[in-house]
Amino acid sequence: MKKLNNKGFTIYELLVVILAVFLLSWLALATHNTISVNNRNTERQNRIKKTQTALEQYYSKNGHYPSLKDINSPDFRNTQLQGFDQNNLIDPLSKADSSNVKLSEHPASKVLAYEVTDNNGKSCESDSSLCSKYNLVATYEGKVNKSTVYIRQNID
Repeated sequence: MKKLNNKGFTIYELLVVILAVFLLSWLALATHNTISVNNRNTERQNRIKKTQTALEQYYSKNGHYPSLKDINSPDFRNTQLQGFDQNNLIDPLSKADSSNVKLSEHPASKVLAYEVTDNNGKSCESDSSLCSKYNLVATYEGKVNKSTVYIRQNID
């Protein structure tokens, strides 16, 4: 009887290799997505901190915080928050640019929120000189330290 000299791979060997490549690709993609989400959440925190610094500088000059209407005005931001990079007001997933960015009154995904009130916790939109408290809020993708939002408050 003649012995056959097989020089190829069996179907089982090919299936194992294909499965291994698939699993490694899936792991790489999952890891990449997790790293991307973590980076965007860190960027949200950094942008909120930089915005808080600008608001505190405004407060130290004017004795009150800007209203939501004011901070959503590009003209106001250009004249009153000089040197502030307006891109800090944009969520990393937002498609807005600094000329048309609008902060939200309430936390929402893909937009940063600016909740500003007077000393009694009431809206100060009609008279910005009464704005004495604020919350800056970024909504996370998923949870970070068991929280879905990142909040910075006015410094007292």
